[in-house]
Order: sequence, then structure tokens, then C-alpha cells
Amino acid sequence: MYRPVLAALLPLLAAGAAMSADAPDYSPLQLYEGAWKVVMPTPVGLPLSVGMVNSCGRVGVNFACQQALAGVPGAMTIFLPTAVRGKWRTQIVSGDGLVDGAPGELTIDGPVWTFLSQERTATGVSWTRNVNQFAGADRIHFEVAKSSDGKTWILDVAGDELRVPGP
Repeated sequence: MYRPVLAALLPLLAAGAAMSADAPDYSPLQLYEGAWKVVMPTPVGLPLSVGMVNSCGRVGVNFACQQALAGVPGAMTIFLPTAVRGKWRTQIVSGDGLVDGAPGELTIDGPVWTFLSQERTATGVSWTRNVNQFAGADRIHFEVAKSSDGKTWILDVAGDELRVPGP
């Protein structure tokens, strides 16, 4: 009775062992964990500062971060590993549990992390690129730009995220 079950499970166990040998490096993604202060200019030129808390961790073979802005839980980003080291598929789930937009991708190249996504609109395709430039583990400069062709980018918003020291 147990032999057929064991025979059926062995290939799955072997695949799991092979996957763990080539497991993705989740440590860069863990940098998002914790409390941050987000500072960015407003249309009238005054800086806006808001508190943000990222709760991050492994979920199976994936990784997820849920953000809370000013104490209000918001969207969760799910990072799915790809076969290419430093590249991740991403999917955002809104605070009310709905998938927010098409899947995107994240490329981690040292301190420069580039999120790229596209969305079909009534007039074609709209691209969004979010570049995070890390300056150590406690500061991120971000720039979000939009494009209609994936080549020419118009800056939408930029700012800085500064880690808030823990108690």
C-alpha cells in the first residue's frame, strides 16, 4: 500500500531537493522589512512626509511585502522567483484583496532595483517604471515614471524612503 504512494512522491521530493539547491536569494527583498519615513515633494513644493511599515516574509517559494501607510494596511506585493537570479515576477494585491494590474517584473542589479509593469488601456499600453536606488540598508531614493512606448519616460513622482530606527 505505501510503496505506490512512495514511488509517486519520490520524483516530487527530488524536484524539491533540486529546487532548494538552486533556491532564490531572498535576502535582498528582506531589506524592505520595517518602518520607514517616505518624503516627497507635493505639487505646491512642500515636502510630504508619511510613515510606512513593510511587513515582509517568505510564503512558500514566494516572498511578499504588505505596506501600511500612515497606519492603514494597503497593498501587498508578491515576488515570484524566476529562473534568472536577480529577476522576479511581481503581482500587487490591493488592500481589499483584488489583483491590481497585470503582473510586473523586478530586476535587482546591486543597489538599483527596477520594477517594470505594463497595463492595457483603451488607447493602447501604458508602462510604469519604478527605480529604487539603495544607499545602504536605510535609505532608498525612488523615481516612478510613465511611458506609452516603454522607451520614452516621463517622471511622475520621486522621493526618498528613510528607515526609522527600531525601539
